[in-house]
Amino acid sequence: MALAGCGQPAQPNFEIKLNPTSATVNQGQSASTTLSITPQNGFSSDVSLSLQGSLPTGVTVNGLPTSVNVTGQGSQDFTISFKTTGA
Repeated sequence: MALAGCGQPAQPNFEIKLNPTSATVNQGQSASTTLSITPQNGFSSDVSLSLQGSLPTGVTVNGLPTSVNVTGQGSQDFTISFKTTGA
């Protein structure tokens, strides 16, 4: 006999948002986005963050934390800046 779980689906532990979610950055210019991490359902723990894939040549990113301790009720906001080198 096999048993399958019939409970409710797991609730999210935290929510991540970017504002804006996309940007066009011309050569020699910069842009930024705000990363917001908000704990859900009493979540409290460290969250590790990393970029997936590689950045195009000449693009740098500043302000992205590698680990954040998420606690409390409100969001934690981080400004992430993207910059490109000139032509």
